[in-house]
Amino acid sequence: MVDSPGIIEGGSGNLRARVLPDGDFQSLLDVSLGNEVEVKALLHNGNYSAADGLSASASIAGDRGVCWRLMLTVKVPSAPGEEPRLGPALIFLRHAGPATLEYVPGSTELLDEQSHVITADLPDGVARGGIALPYDVPGGTAYFLSFRIQVKPGRSSVL
Repeated sequence: MVDSPGIIEGGSGNLRARVLPDGDFQSLLDVSLGNEVEVKALLHNGNYSAADGLSASASIAGDRGVCWRLMLTVKVPSAPGEEPRLGPALIFLRHAGPATLEYVPGSTELLDEQSHVITADLPDGVARGGIALPYDVPGGTAYFLSFRIQVKPGRSSVL
């Protein structure tokens, strides 16, 4: 039996967001000015071998400061040619706009399958070019990459 290289499975159900402190994780989220939102990406490796050397980058596209589409792309060096896309998660501003989404510094974390923090000292930059993950995702397991953004009044730009 030959081990397959570790991979991260992409798809629409793998990226969700919630309004803090106690909202439910969803793919479609209504927000108001001042809300803080946690974005959580499922990094599931269904193969036998570890997915190693991962890096992740979030992209956020906005429309008139009232609607945003979030995606996460994962690069998997152990499986050349694999760059799964997770998402989208859609965020809609409920009331008057326009608004901006601003990354909350120091908020990027790597979590285990039970959402316990593995490391909370990931660098900022998931939404600005991407970050390298410090751990491999073992075969048959999943981690979560989590970060927070805040909805602030302002022009229609993003992060």
